[in-house]
Amino acid sequence: MRELVDLINGNEEWLMERVLFYALDRGYTKFTSTLKEAWRLSISGLSDALVKAVNLYDRVPEMGPEEKYEEGPIAEFAAIEAQRHRERGIDLAMFFGLFKYYRQAYVDLLLHSGFEKAFSERCRLFLDRCFDRIEIGFCSEWSRLSDDTAMAELQSTNRFLVNEKNKVTVQREAHTSTGAGSPFR
Repeated sequence: MRELVDLINGNEEWLMERVLFYALDRGYTKFTSTLKEAWRLSISGLSDALVKAVNLYDRVPEMGPEEKYEEGPIAEFAAIEAQRHRERGIDLAMFFGLFKYYRQAYVDLLLHSGFEKAFSERCRLFLDRCFDRIEIGFCSEWSRLSDDTAMAELQSTNRFLVNEKNKVTVQREAHTSTGAGSPFR
């Protein structure tokens, strides 16, 4: 499946643009960054997990009742992303909604790849199973948290943001009171 790896690695910019298009079109950017670098990092992390999965699994990663979904590169990616978004106060439904468009971007790329039909279908199944496993990882990570712990995470993040805002405000006021930035010296 080297061709799939090359397709993903060679089109991160296209994937980023596609996901950003979906996010803008569907209104998710009201709740997320519109900076391209943030979107680029999210695609880079997801692409890295998918490439690692291609290298790890010798066939489509199926799912069983005794599967350990918390292990492997896909699970690591899912856990980190779930924690990051949960800490920012994003709820699971909104997170999943946008993540469906990430999946769609990778499927769109595959559909435009020009791969032979049988190979394309195998790649599609591989991607679908990887995305399914990521989603199971999101749910698993999200559900591990009690409401009290989630509230504590959110409060901690809010305190950090308020402190950062206050530092910027103090720096701006100090800069203004010294006359720096003032046309009158």
